[in-house]
Amino acid sequence: MPSFIAAILPNGNSLSGIAGRKLGDGSVEVLAHASRDASSFMRHGIVLNVEQAAVAVKEVKQELEKQLNNPIAKVYTAVGGRSLRSKENTVVREQGAQSIISRELIDSMHDENRSVSYEGLDILDAIPQGYVIDHNSYTEPVGVNGLHISAQYLNLVARPELTGNLQKSFNLADVLVVETFIASIAQAKAVLTDAEIRSGCALAEIAHETTTISVYKKGVLRHLIVLPLGYHHIVRDVAVSFKIDEDEARKLVKAQGDASYTESEEQGAKLLTTGDGVSIPLSSFNNVVGARAEEIAANVWNLIRCSGLSDELNKGLVLTGEGSRLTHIDQVFAEQVKGKFCPLRIAEGLSVKLKGKVAGAADDNMGALVGLLLMGKDDCAAKKEEEKKEEPVVKPEVPNTPPVTSVQTPAETKVRVKESETKPEEPEKTKKTKKPKNIFAPFVSSIFGDDDFKNEEKNG
Repeated sequence: MPSFIAAILPNGNSLSGIAGRKLGDGSVEVLAHASRDASSFMRHGIVLNVEQAAVAVKEVKQELEKQLNNPIAKVYTAVGGRSLRSKENTVVREQGAQSIISRELIDSMHDENRSVSYEGLDILDAIPQGYVIDHNSYTEPVGVNGLHISAQYLNLVARPELTGNLQKSFNLADVLVVETFIASIAQAKAVLTDAEIRSGCALAEIAHETTTISVYKKGVLRHLIVLPLGYHHIVRDVAVSFKIDEDEARKLVKAQGDASYTESEEQGAKLLTTGDGVSIPLSSFNNVVGARAEEIAANVWNLIRCSGLSDELNKGLVLTGEGSRLTHIDQVFAEQVKGKFCPLRIAEGLSVKLKGKVAGAADDNMGALVGLLLMGKDDCAAKKEEEKKEEPVVKPEVPNTPPVTSVQTPAETKVRVKESETKPEEPEKTKKTKKPKNIFAPFVSSIFGDDDFKNEEKNG
């Protein structure tokens, strides 16, 4: 039976699934990949139609199983959307006397942090930022001797609908979810390098309807915020400005969109022609594209500055997602940050090497999907029916007891003595032989009773 990790991730305008395994050399082998359009039941990362989402979840799971030729028992998933953000919190404890910080104390502080209430928001994850013990900073406090301890946390919060509706869709599809992660964390796991996370960088994922900004420093997520602007807003601006269909606008932006377009005098004015034969000046077209791209870049930079770490990000800014493939988008961001970041790179691929079935799998969610494979720990493969039947039923060993002769109690002996005194002994040839009692029957029956044996087969 193959061992693999499976994940189904709703994000933007698609719902994608993946199955694969982590290899010893640090790479990931992709065994299956599937995707369905999610634009009809999802907006800004929130499932709006649970029934439609359940149908898509079931279809993606079935397609993965077909490619794997093996059933899937459970999956991982992740959430991301407009209401997702980070909030800082501090928990302080004073010990009666200076003593060693215990694991129990740290766990109780974690529990106290998770009990914090945010109006209209649920805590999805809590990331320890560090500990201060008697004015000294530590990343691992257990075992440190101290009197005063302060723990800083980054709580990732979102509206209840973000996870609630998603979980309902999986329940309706009868798909078991092992664990729900944060999509942007999974994305960073597959896109950023260890050096970038350690030295400090900001990851901006320009997705379909949102742009998620994650700030990392010293190997830990320090800030997260979601901007309600994405690649789709560029497409919609073009559709509205030139009165064309959104599908047509999307094709034009993908083929001719330039976030920093300049028209040379030598080339003269260029025209775009739509499928309906409408001509659009290329300069006017890209003025619309560039205006929205500049707005996204300006907001991303302002939100990074709100983290308070904009001057400490030695590895600069990394762009990923659907919008990062827009021509000259890096120039627009470079103009906004005006040299405040050292480097600026577009994540063309993943920081982890992919093997196996990767053809056709490079959709906009590939980074987060691979990240879930890296973060998942449970084997998601289910046993096939034929494998269940072939498994032998393991019976408990019966003690190797020597043959037992008839054992009589004193009362039984007295009764038999009296009977022998009153009745004459039968002749040898006519004497009846009593069938020996099977003393193992009750023992075997108690272990392999009908109900228990059925349960053994069921649990097989």
